[in-house]
Amino acid sequence: MDINDNIFKVNPTGVKLKTGSILISSPFLEDSLFGRSIVLITDISEDSGAIGLVLNKTTNIKLKDVAIDFPIEEMPLYAGGPVQSDFLFILHHYGDIIENSVHIVDDIYWGGDKQQIEEYIKQGLIDPKKIKFFLGYSGWAANQLKEELETESWIIADISSEINILDSLNFSKDLWKEYVLKFGSKYKKWLTFPRQAIDN
Repeated sequence: MDINDNIFKVNPTGVKLKTGSILISSPFLEDSLFGRSIVLITDISEDSGAIGLVLNKTTNIKLKDVAIDFPIEEMPLYAGGPVQSDFLFILHHYGDIIENSVHIVDDIYWGGDKQQIEEYIKQGLIDPKKIKFFLGYSGWAANQLKEELETESWIIADISSEINILDSLNFSKDLWKEYVLKFGSKYKKWLTFPRQAIDN
């Protein structure tokens, strides 16, 4: 099948690439991490490139495996990207109470005091469905992401208020499918495109 066929061609969305943008991978992106992925851009500049977190790829370990006193047994760790994959990164909705949080877009923040977050969870002050933990992040050098967009590897979208991207505990959610379907019937064909053998 010709991937340049109009059925699978990426149409411009009119959304500007910026901090807080969502990237939706095309089904042709043959990568075990980025295939059928949703990425939140957490920082971007023309000079230094872009940083983001893959939102929908879980690892095979739980947060409790790396944070022994963590109070939730089944809290997953997500694979945020291949860069610094031995470091923990956090997205959450609690920028008003968690110190050193960095605002990304709307009510989404990243970073903050990890011990404070753990204590607030123990006290029931934080809803686990409003926080997400990642190992590693994704990074692009200056102009690298622009080149990938030109080869139609990604669709740019805005955050959707209808989709909770931080719901760590709902494993049945398919964020990639949810975002693809928001672009209308044309993109339903993406859902039937065969998964690459390396995609998980």
